[in-house]
Amino acid sequence: MWANIDTAPRAHMVKAFAQRRMQIVGDCFQLRQDVDHYNDVSAETEPIQLVLDFTEDVEERLYDLA
Repeated sequence: MWANIDTAPRAHMVKAFAQRRMQIVGDCFQLRQDVDHYNDVSAETEPIQLVLDFTEDVEERLYDLA
């Protein structure tokens, strides 16, 4: 169910944000699977390192808004 973020009840937004976070987790999980698979089949090359900590990326985007 869709709602306007400016007027939606808090309970609705808590659930919406949790669902959105789970979508992100799903994307990160699939990316991890893909990188692991690539590294497994490309053992003769240096493994690709995947960082899933987005703290600095988010901070940078917030800084860019200021």
